[in-house]
Amino acid sequence: MCMIAEGLEYFDNDVRHCFALSTAVDTTNSAWKQAQLSFSRGGLGLHRLSEHSSACYIASLSMAGMCSESNRHLLNPINQFNEHVSNEEMVTLEAIRETPCRQIGRQHVCTALPDRARLISVSSPHAAAWLSTAPSPGLNLQLEPSEFQAAIQWWLGVDISGSQGATCPHCPAHSLDPLGHHALTSDVLAANWMMGKPAAFDFTVTSPLTSTVETYGCWGTEAKWALSQLASRLATRQNSAAVTALYQRLSMTLVRANVRALLSRTISDAGY
Repeated sequence: MCMIAEGLEYFDNDVRHCFALSTAVDTTNSAWKQAQLSFSRGGLGLHRLSEHSSACYIASLSMAGMCSESNRHLLNPINQFNEHVSNEEMVTLEAIRETPCRQIGRQHVCTALPDRARLISVSSPHAAAWLSTAPSPGLNLQLEPSEFQAAIQWWLGVDISGSQGATCPHCPAHSLDPLGHHALTSDVLAANWMMGKPAAFDFTVTSPLTSTVETYGCWGTEAKWALSQLASRLATRQNSAAVTALYQRLSMTLVRANVRALLSRTISDAGY
């Protein structure tokens, strides 16, 4: 039986409220829409029941072979489903009988170009591996509470600095930006290098594996090939899910380094 839409909306609001309490992150509407996406699409897997319940109900009846024209319980779920998708993805009773599983269209959660670029990067394969990593201090696979909070803010595009325009404690001539781009792209600054003038140094570390990876964890083609080769050899020797474990460790290491760079520049202004 279909659940009442109003009750589902209340439940979705409660989930958002609990998320804010447990993470101490007050999400914007755009950030919350991203959080509702799956890991593979750059979100946190907090799907809205009010949006997906109709699709689940239709799929359940379809798999049970109960999608006959005489089943009046399908009419409202089909209408509700079609309200959340584009015209090309709308379904009919005939289409449901022929194709049991249909996927709700991708939500357009970002409009600004930097946010769209961020969403593309966080939704790339293996970028969200840190979110599915079991915390383990013994294996150095954990984040401190302040680090986890900053990681969620950074991942969802929520204001990290806490103070728009605040001065960077390491680069007095630069201001912090809400999304932390300066903290993750700034060079090493020597305030008094020669003749009292500052100097900036840009360090680049290269590898014969050419393992390029973006800040948000989007791996380059050659890097993914090299890692898959390494993981396959580890799996042969250790008989383990080496590919997943390798990406989880690398992803956690990358995220932890990023959030520590962010916190080192916001601690004096945001109170971390």
